[in-house]
Amino acid sequence: MPNEPLVNFAEHGRHFLVTNPDDVNEVRFVAREQLKAFILYSHALRNKAPSNRPDPPLGYEYFVRAYNHEGLASTATFIDDQGVVKCEGSSIEMSDLLCEEDEDVTLSASRMDQVDRMVWHTAVAATRQREKIEERRTMNRKGKNFMKKHNGKVMKGLGGLNKNLSTTTSGGAPTGSSSSNLEPMNTSG
Repeated sequence: MPNEPLVNFAEHGRHFLVTNPDDVNEVRFVAREQLKAFILYSHALRNKAPSNRPDPPLGYEYFVRAYNHEGLASTATFIDDQGVVKCEGSSIEMSDLLCEEDEDVTLSASRMDQVDRMVWHTAVAATRQREKIEERRTMNRKGKNFMKKHNGKVMKGLGGLNKNLSTTTSGGAPTGSSSSNLEPMNTSG
């Protein structure tokens, strides 16, 4: 509710009693959801082409008369007798009548489509990123396994060489052989 009390709008539980400014004996009960519909319709009148406007909610003319009679800076948009859209002040907001916890965030259909596309784009990008990370992990595991196998084979191959190296004498010839058993290399062609 606004800071100053409204003349024609009185809270009744979570809803409102709305007094007709032309006849104070005429009071109507208006649910919060109906007030939200009135405010959304006021925005539609102000912002949408005639072909894209929804039908007015039941009781909208009564609401406009009562709200615009309050003398606030914001007004409800309406269509006059000549069919011209009239808005004589700033656009009515949910907070002009309802508490903040009652406000709904509303988006136009095109904005909602944009949000949907952004959400799907983000979801697809996140899925691709997870797939790439998993692919890299798989490749790393395969690479590590290959290196383990390769190193194992190399070490096995070097195993015989290690045995030969460990059985050599300090003179450099293998045990059980003498340097006299070595034949000179033939370098002539």
